[in-house]
Amino acid sequence: MARLILNLIFAALLLTTGSFTAAVQDDPSYRLRLVSSLGEPKVQAIAGQLPFNVQVKPRLAKHHALYIETEDGQIRAAAAPGETIVQAVPRGLHTFYLIIKEVKTGREISRSAPLDLDVRRYISRQ
Repeated sequence: MARLILNLIFAALLLTTGSFTAAVQDDPSYRLRLVSSLGEPKVQAIAGQLPFNVQVKPRLAKHHALYIETEDGQIRAAAAPGETIVQAVPRGLHTFYLIIKEVKTGREISRSAPLDLDVRRYISRQ
């Protein structure tokens, strides 16, 4: 009886670690790059909009989503490779990241290097 219990525990352990290993291997290694289209480090947000250049290699898997987020989590915008415009960016110092998350669970898969920007508001002089 004790041997049967030990075999069942061992089989459960193998199944658990096997599925975890398969899930990790399913996620490709991404190379992410987030660049301000306006230059760095001081940028002017026109009407609170900031354009970013988003680069992801290899191509994003179907079950992954791409976001631009600030370090404090107050700004979060869906992104796509190429140019992405983030809305409602307040003035001040912000640290932005390009983040890949699992669509169903929201689990973070990968994160870019930080992009520090000093955001100024554009004021028309008309």
